[in-house]
Amino acid sequence: MFFYILMVLFRVVLDVSYVLLVNPAFEYSGFVLEFSILTYFSSWATYLVVLPFIKKRVLSITDYFLITFALFLIVPLTSLYGLTGWSINPVAVTVLSFFLFAFISKSSWIKIPYIPRFRYGDKLFLMISGGAIIFLVIWYIVSGATFNLNIYRVYEYREENSELASGGVLAYTNVWTYKIFSIFFISYFLWRRNWFFVVLGVIAQVVFYAYSAHKSVLFGLVLVFGIWFWFRKSNKSYILPLGLTVLVISCLLLYLAFGYAIFGSLIVRRVFYVPAYLTYQYFEFFSNNPFVYWSNSVLSGLVSYPYDLSLPKLIGEYVGSGTSANNGYISTGYAHFGYWGVLIYTIMFAYVLRILDVVTKNTGALWLVLAITVIPLRSALISSDFFTTLLTHGLIVIILLTLLIRSPIDHES
Repeated sequence: MFFYILMVLFRVVLDVSYVLLVNPAFEYSGFVLEFSILTYFSSWATYLVVLPFIKKRVLSITDYFLITFALFLIVPLTSLYGLTGWSINPVAVTVLSFFLFAFISKSSWIKIPYIPRFRYGDKLFLMISGGAIIFLVIWYIVSGATFNLNIYRVYEYREENSELASGGVLAYTNVWTYKIFSIFFISYFLWRRNWFFVVLGVIAQVVFYAYSAHKSVLFGLVLVFGIWFWFRKSNKSYILPLGLTVLVISCLLLYLAFGYAIFGSLIVRRVFYVPAYLTYQYFEFFSNNPFVYWSNSVLSGLVSYPYDLSLPKLIGEYVGSGTSANNGYISTGYAHFGYWGVLIYTIMFAYVLRILDVVTKNTGALWLVLAITVIPLRSALISSDFFTTLLTHGLIVIILLTLLIRSPIDHES
């Protein structure tokens, strides 16, 4: 029961952090508090029904995805619903998507074609990763992009640096480098315990953060080292809710004791509640306005895009932030085709993870594959459209490259 107690405790701690930190400090940006006993208990009932579908041990990519689905999306959504009294509709759609995801990804009748193994594939992947890292470091330097380590000034340089260093095909390859190749490079040498190359990889990742002006690049380091520490000792799922509970409590105590809201803003508000809040905004906007029908992506040649702004900027304008309000596959699926859009994305996403499960089954390479998939999976959950995750965030590249690490690693891990 320890795992389930921690899952419940995390929801309690997040609720308390909303009441004592998020609402008082950020009510001006939409985080209101309108408590109702009936709604609050309803939110708990909605959350508790998903717990039996989460495994106590992480034995596959899907096992990890389902627990992060619950912790990073369902917990904040049910918390926001319970503490604001807003519509249950986005919560219900998200929970139903979770159930469908769990069913499809574990269904034995969904067949995956035979996938061959490649000799010395991990070495080839390492060469690709190292080459991509060296190229991008040099390219950022010669491109004229601004080097900035100040986390408070990233938004000043993001657009300008992107224009200078990320044109054409580089818009894809740059992202693949700091979200896939560098993460694999660090993970591989962590596995080998070659600390010299681990340090080089970390330095390169910091350089990528400084030039890309994306805080998520630094967060990738936290995730990969977290997964490494986690799987060195155990594959038990309780590590994740325990770590997140400690993290949220620490942010709350820093705010209550010293008035430091920055950590609460970056972690409690930004990581958990902003995606939940934006889910509501996407559902609200597209319940009253035309769907997009993928006219901004795969069907752009067949369907006219109905808005003057891109989808993220459209919602950003709607909520009054003026920024790009990116969100996960639930929100963007609904924006494209309503409930059918969410259903389509859920089925496709579940099949993709089913492929990764088959590829990594009984190989011993699970934590390595997790290390390179955790960032795209998180993006698909809370910050990116599914097709954008496949292409821009490189999930399709991960599927192809994962095939290459099913050789010596299979026998040595």
